[in-house]
Amino acid sequence: MTTPAASDVETLVRAFFAEALNGHDLDTFPRFCDAGYVRHGSSQPDGRDDVVGLVAFAAAVGTFFEAFPDIDATVLEVVAGEHRAAVRFHETGTHEGEFMGVAPTHRRVRWDGMAIYRAHGGLLVEEWSVGDNLSLLRQIGAVPPAPGSGG
Repeated sequence: MTTPAASDVETLVRAFFAEALNGHDLDTFPRFCDAGYVRHGSSQPDGRDDVVGLVAFAAAVGTFFEAFPDIDATVLEVVAGEHRAAVRFHETGTHEGEFMGVAPTHRRVRWDGMAIYRAHGGLLVEEWSVGDNLSLLRQIGAVPPAPGSGG
């Protein structure tokens, strides 16, 4: 298989966000992600930096679906190259399930994130991501507000 063109990578990433992530459909992940998918980042609920394998990645995303059943990611910008796409997005959701040891607060939350995806053979194979975890944790009461922030 060949590496997708820039427009193909952008289309793949946008479809992954729309159908799999915003569709809350873990069963569609194999349509978008390779079985050996690797996610590098510090936003896993268990504190790990890397998630290796599609099954582990889907399980990690599933914890967000459980904690925030109405989670929705809005893609703000995509910059695509030959086999990579950088995505800037924000996510919203209502904290309805336990997350990182915090009982449901029923609060509506919003946080920002960025990710770089690498594609090969028509599938996403690797991701480097960072999210505003501190903001998310503050909004659900896991971390106290910064002094002088008024919140």
